[in-house]
Amino acid sequence: IVDINTGGFMLISEKQIEPNQKFDLKIQWKSPNDKEIRIKFQAMSRWSNNDVNTAFFDTGFELLDSDDKVLEPIREMIEKYGFEQ
Repeated sequence: IVDINTGGFMLISEKQIEPNQKFDLKIQWKSPNDKEIRIKFQAMSRWSNNDVNTAFFDTGFELLDSDDKVLEPIREMIEKYGFEQ
């Protein structure tokens, strides 16, 4: 995952992912205090193009879950690791 917000994310992969496919996904990471965080959610692939490095593909996903159990950990991840614009 190279970009994430509460509406979706962009994934870089070695294989192209077809648009308009529904996926059951899980993201896990460790918080700064070493607590493991996991969220399970559904997402829909919306577009896929070659990356700047043509050995990879960029795919945009839309989050289908708007439940706070999914969105709150994403907000916390963005707050902790995101960049200010």
